Amino acid sequence: MLAIQRACEYCVTKGIVDAVIFSDSLSALLEIQNINSTNATTVQIHQHINRILNFGTIKFVWIKSHVGLAGNEMADQAAKAAASQHKSCDFPKFPLSFVKYQLKSEIDRLSDEIYQAAPKGAHTRLWCPNIGTIRELLKSTKLTFQLTQILTGHGYHLHYLHRFKIVDSDKCPCDENSTQSIDHLLKICPIFANSRQDHESKCNMLNVEPYELTSLLTRESCIQSFVDFSTNIVNRLKELNNT
Repeated sequence: MLAIQRACEYCVTKGIVDAVIFSDSLSALLEIQNINSTNATTVQIHQHINRILNFGTIKFVWIKSHVGLAGNEMADQAAKAAASQHKSCDFPKFPLSFVKYQLKSEIDRLSDEIYQAAPKGAHTRLWCPNIGTIRELLKSTKLTFQLTQILTGHGYHLHYLHRFKIVDSDKCPCDENSTQSIDHLLKICPIFANSRQDHESKCNMLNVEPYELTSLLTRESCIQSFVDFSTNIVNRLKELNNT
């Protein structure tokens, strides 16, 4: 864009009646076509074009890059030569969108550091290893009461209730020997064998790990299957445990 702006400026300064500017940057040429553009460089180009219209015309032509055109090859060589010079930049500005992107990236990095260093939430981090996974989850599905119990480990399962002395035993009614943890309910408990088989079969068909959230999120049908399976478990826990 800067090169095009300088070329237009040259045409105005030299009083060139008819000019043709060749560029291999299709995005730049499309931006110039936008008469409502607020980009500072584009506005300057439009001003030069309007000045030239008083005594001539200026046309823009797109050419393919790296196809052996002599003028384009010379422009590439000039650009490389300029890049190796030890001088200040001719265009030291950057768009506001870049600032926003940089700030968002830094906020994401700091947020993830806080998340990773938190003294609590170890169970949640097993499912969601970073902030990015949480964001993808929120995009893919609604965070329900039932899904929250599975992902946080806080809920109606006996392992959690026994930990806080709410119930006398943490053993699952399925065999009265196994601890009724989230892992047990999802992967082992025979009471949920049918819904488990449905979920695992769907994931296996699509080559998705049935109990790894980062893998589940790659397939909409698989994450929905996991949500349905989790909902079924949590909805039946109170009745199953007589709590």
